[in-house]
This record gives sequence, structure tokens and C-alpha cells, in this order.
Amino acid sequence: MYLLTFIKEEVFLKHITLSGLDVTVLQDGSRFNFTSIIEFFPSDTTEEDTSASNWKINLHDIAIRNSHVYYADLQRKSHWDLKDLNIIVPDFCIGGTESTDAGLTVALADGGVLNADADFNSQTNEFDVSLGLKNFALNQVKPYLTDVVKLGDIEGRLGADITAKGVLDKIMDMNIKGTVNLDGIDVEDQSRNKLLSVNNITV
Repeated sequence: MYLLTFIKEEVFLKHITLSGLDVTVLQDGSRFNFTSIIEFFPSDTTEEDTSASNWKINLHDIAIRNSHVYYADLQRKSHWDLKDLNIIVPDFCIGGTESTDAGLTVALADGGVLNADADFNSQTNEFDVSLGLKNFALNQVKPYLTDVVKLGDIEGRLGADITAKGVLDKIMDMNIKGTVNLDGIDVEDQSRNKLLSVNNITV
């Protein structure tokens, strides 16, 4: 970090690497396992400052490697276990003229690998995002589907290869293209009667 940049209201970090992080997030309704920490340090300010900031933030060569994140929704009895989490962000800039470029690789413990890349130009608000998902286990979304429909088991794998380009100011005009694959789908009701069975769907 270059300390003199603070005089110019600028944060500049040339390189950040975090390795071997082990994070656990537990949610119970509206409370999390860290809620008590947030409540212990309440803000003295009651009014939110919505004025524009003159600060510029430039973060370069950011890397999170070989890390693990576990999230559980205790009320829904669902969990997401992200192992071998690797995030690469070559450039992240706010308030300057540079573009933001970020990459993400996540291996899900219950099945699936997610790869994502994003480019964003803060001056023109143009973005270019690519998303790749392989062998995502559909049973991981069951706790959320049961909020609206009563289901038993859900089996199958989801794959996707999608790109999206556009401008944030005209988000409804963005161009999305790609393919989505569902393989080996089996859906049962709570009495274990089969509701749906499909070998493959490609969109």
C-alpha cells in the first residue's frame, strides 16, 4: 500500500493474497452466528450519508486460494459447502478510470464446479460476464423449492455455459446467450411417487 495516496483520497493495493481461509456462516431466521458481534458495535450515526464520495479505490492482483466456506440455513435445514474456493481478481477499481476484472472458481462439496469471469468498466457501465457450471447437484436446491411446493427427493445434474453483455443503465437490453443442460432428472412427491423423470433437457 502506498500511504501517500491517502492524501489524494485514494486507496491503492498492489497485491492481496489470502490462503487457507475457513469460514462458517449459520443463519437462523433473520439472525446469523455473527449477529451479536455487529450488535456490539452499533453506529452512533442515525442518518445515512448518501452523498457521493471523492475516494478512489484501486485493488490489484487479489487472490483467495484453497479456502473453504460453509453456509447453513438452520430453519430450512439446507447447507452449502464450498471447498477449494479460489477467487482471482486482477483488478477491482471504484471511482477511477480503470476497468474491473474478476474471476471465480468454486468446487461444491455436494457436487458441481462453478467458474465465472466478469469485466466491468466503471466509466461506461459496460459489463461482460461469463458463467460456467458443471455437474451441479439439483438436490441442493430442494430446501428452497419446498417453500412453494411439497416434494420428496430431487435427483439430477445441472450444467450451464452462459455469457451476458450490456450496460448497467440499460440492464433490460443486455444480450444473454448460452446453453443449459439438465441430466438424469427424477422428482418424487412426499409419498415417494415419481412426479417427473427425464433423461436430458437442453435449452
